[in-house]
Amino acid sequence: MKLYIHGGESLSAENENLIDAYLLGVSRVGHGLNLYRYPDLHRRYAKSETALEVCVISNGALGYTRDIRNHPATEYLRTGVAVTLCSDDPAYMENETLTDDFFAATVCWNLSLADIKQLGINSIMYSGLDDEVKYDSLHRFNDIWNQFIDAEVSAIQ
Repeated sequence: MKLYIHGGESLSAENENLIDAYLLGVSRVGHGLNLYRYPDLHRRYAKSETALEVCVISNGALGYTRDIRNHPATEYLRTGVAVTLCSDDPAYMENETLTDDFFAATVCWNLSLADIKQLGINSIMYSGLDDEVKYDSLHRFNDIWNQFIDAEVSAIQ
């Protein structure tokens, strides 16, 4: 059974629930925002491929990051931590899709097309889907991604 835990969404330097999550062998952590406080644990998360659900807009709106351009997820992406973008508190944020979070991350973090594609792949790979559905979803994602790239290249020419 896969274990998903909410953790690391805190302004407190004393919040250690990301350590607990790692020791429990979780598959995915909701938020993981303050992983940067623990360099050794940061490396362990990257090696274990434990995914972090990053909620860009929510983290800014709730005051966990003063400026989303400086969100620690940019470092997580750069160092190989598996990051997924997630919306959070959709009723409160009046946001039920990931479009705004992807837009904010793309613009504020200066993401490349490769980064955006990897975030999409991570969303599937670290989901709770069974392996067969994941496999089918990855193929469908790649087909749609390739169609998108082909259309953009055609538009440029």
